[in-house]
Amino acid sequence: MAVVHASAEVLDLQYSTVYQHICAAGTCDFGGWYHGGHLLVLRQRTEAGTADSTFFTSSGSPTSAEPPPHMDALWTSLSVLCEMDNSTGIHALCWSESFISNIACANHNGTFGLWDANSYSLLANCVAHADPVLAIDWNQLLREHLLTASYSPVLKLWDVRSLFDPVLVFSEHTQTVNSVKWNNNKTDEFASVSEDATLRIWDQRTPVAALCMVDTSDGAALRCVDWHKADEWRVVTGSASGRLALWDTRAPLHPIKSRTAHGANVKTARFDTVIPERLVTTSEECVLRVWDTGGTGLLLTHEIAAHEGCITAADWNVHEPRCLTSCGTDGRIVSSLLAEMTQVNEIEKDGVLVTEKLRPSTPTLLPRL
Repeated sequence: MAVVHASAEVLDLQYSTVYQHICAAGTCDFGGWYHGGHLLVLRQRTEAGTADSTFFTSSGSPTSAEPPPHMDALWTSLSVLCEMDNSTGIHALCWSESFISNIACANHNGTFGLWDANSYSLLANCVAHADPVLAIDWNQLLREHLLTASYSPVLKLWDVRSLFDPVLVFSEHTQTVNSVKWNNNKTDEFASVSEDATLRIWDQRTPVAALCMVDTSDGAALRCVDWHKADEWRVVTGSASGRLALWDTRAPLHPIKSRTAHGANVKTARFDTVIPERLVTTSEECVLRVWDTGGTGLLLTHEIAAHEGCITAADWNVHEPRCLTSCGTDGRIVSSLLAEMTQVNEIEKDGVLVTEKLRPSTPTLLPRL
């Protein structure tokens, strides 16, 4: 496990799918009167052998840590490549897969910014909403299109070639929109979730939602959403009650799978790209969990409590499928190997879920890919 300490709460984190082992994280200083924030670009490494016993703070200063006690142990490190002053707090961020060094940031002051990670420069800043921007996502198939959402019930579609006005406004939600996500298998389709407890599926060419889906067994506000990376019909949502629901948009009346995943608000649910049936979730109860969504149920496979506060986000490293990186309100960015986590074996027997938890041994010995 490797840790970087940021200077404020870290609200979002995402890996680049193009640059190997590179992720970006955004901070927001809620303790300051102007809610400042920084954009950090970090490198994660996983190697076999004796680890360098040095981790780094966000300022670049080293902090001591004990290396793994075994020469053949697999270890991970995390270091800050650059830290850019965003002037205002960052609630969410996303990489572009077309403009490969560009990062879009959803800002606390109602704007969104476009940064270049290579030149460490702000390319553009757009006034998007009257409230803090809570969610942002870049269309990876139509590379100029961005979506933003804020404390208001309104979603906005932007073209980065002309940021004076939104291309289209979507206003069917009745409360705060918490998350928005493009379908990576369909050019024009995206999903949004809201405090109004609805999951809505949209076509970017029309302001009217194609589907409005409600989990009647839960009824709580929905806080996060993500699309399956290999199945254009499957989408997952996490709710304020800690419930996880997997939907098929061809059968929108109720989730195809659901269960209580956490004892508190689910902050993030993200599918893996390398192994598409894997899902990671984080919550306010300070626990990160990994799930297998491919069977008849949603089965827990790994968990770890690596933070001292709410875990705001976690993401898969597409170039290193054995590793997850998370961030939280404790200001920590943590890179963890799956083998370092508590291993969980869940089996359904006669309608009853039987759970066995096994902690990993030390040192961590894994087959090399």
